[in-house]
Amino acid sequence: MDSKNYFTATHAGHFDSAHFLEEHEGKCKRLHGHRWDVRLSIRTKALNKQGMVADFARLKEILSAQTEKLDHYLLNELFTFTPTAENITKWIYRQVRKELKGNSAWEIAIEVDESPGNTVRYGEF
Repeated sequence: MDSKNYFTATHAGHFDSAHFLEEHEGKCKRLHGHRWDVRLSIRTKALNKQGMVADFARLKEILSAQTEKLDHYLLNELFTFTPTAENITKWIYRQVRKELKGNSAWEIAIEVDESPGNTVRYGEF
């Protein structure tokens, strides 16, 4: 395989929650909600013995375990950090990375859409 090429598998999920950004100077300072679309992407150079990057059911399980912790909550009550899209993306990444710690062949990235057209990506690629 060409050393510049990778396979990437992505699972998408979502959660609905509210937050407010105390330090924001605009309307985001007030309580408001979002449907947060979240994507977990796994990148690797080699396929497993079944010819896959990963089982999509397993990716769904891993991502859902994290989004369920956030669904229908006021995020400011869950975290000690300011729940910006960037901080939420990084938190999800860290939780997923812990879950996948035994698979060093995978690089992972998390993308979170706070609203249509507004996306944050955090990860290893």
